[in-house]
Amino acid sequence: MLRALKESLIYYRDIKSLGINMSLLEEAWKALKEAKEEYRRFLETGENMKLRDSCDKGWLSIVLATEHLLECAGAKKPHGRVERNELLEHLEKHVTEVKELGLADRMWARATRLHAEGYYEGWIGRESLEMELNKVERYLRDVEKLENVVSQRHEELETILRKAQEKWEK
Repeated sequence: MLRALKESLIYYRDIKSLGINMSLLEEAWKALKEAKEEYRRFLETGENMKLRDSCDKGWLSIVLATEHLLECAGAKKPHGRVERNELLEHLEKHVTEVKELGLADRMWARATRLHAEGYYEGWIGRESLEMELNKVERYLRDVEKLENVVSQRHEELETILRKAQEKWEK
């Protein structure tokens, strides 16, 4: 646990030296705020690129919040969406509160709706995008509720998650 605390302090000191003083969860909230602003601009202008930018920032919010929760549990930064989801599934197996909120399924749903359909394909409608951004906000609030639960079990979960990550390091 002491090693993980030292790593966290080094991470935040390095970020501070760059003039950035935000946790991943704070960055997630900032990305969501920008996603909502892009959505507002889309409604004003009808520019499809604003819609895509809103989707992209909404998806980024999910990624950052998920990585924050995984970091609280002791995982290293995932290499991508599949590893991120697998780590969430491991977390669901070992933390009842995470399982009850279905974060892994919700992350995949946002990946599909916001990232694939919204950003890449531009297929998402106005009302659907608004609903998706509200779901992102609920996801972030749920991660906030879980961060202490997961952090309190950091040592136990770190061992489990790091073992799961070994296959991705090969």
